[in-house]
Amino acid sequence: MRKIRVGLIFGGKSAEHEVSLQSARNILDALDPQRFEPVLIGIDKQGQWHVNDPDSFLLNADDPARIALHRSGRGVALLPGAQQQQLRPTQPEQALAQIDVALQRHADDQLLRSAVEPGA
Repeated sequence: MRKIRVGLIFGGKSAEHEVSLQSARNILDALDPQRFEPVLIGIDKQGQWHVNDPDSFLLNADDPARIALHRSGRGVALLPGAQQQQLRPTQPEQALAQIDVALQRHADDQLLRSAVEPGA
């Protein structure tokens, strides 16, 4: 069975930036690695988007007061399209895997439940 690629979009310019980083970590920990392949897209406090690896996307992950996004150097941009918006790497040689479904702070609760509950 092919794994579903889940784009997890987190961070941003919000005052709740650090809370979003912690939430992303919790969601990543809850995803079943047998069913899902996470694609982590972190937005730093300046609004720059970064594609991150699951094992290195946070700095000071265990310290809520100092938690921070690792700036991977693999940037992406959200481009408007006639039919849909598209995420594109900022460097042509850096491929971005197709994402089957994306989760962000205002994600559909039902979609989130199906991603973390076994057999859903």
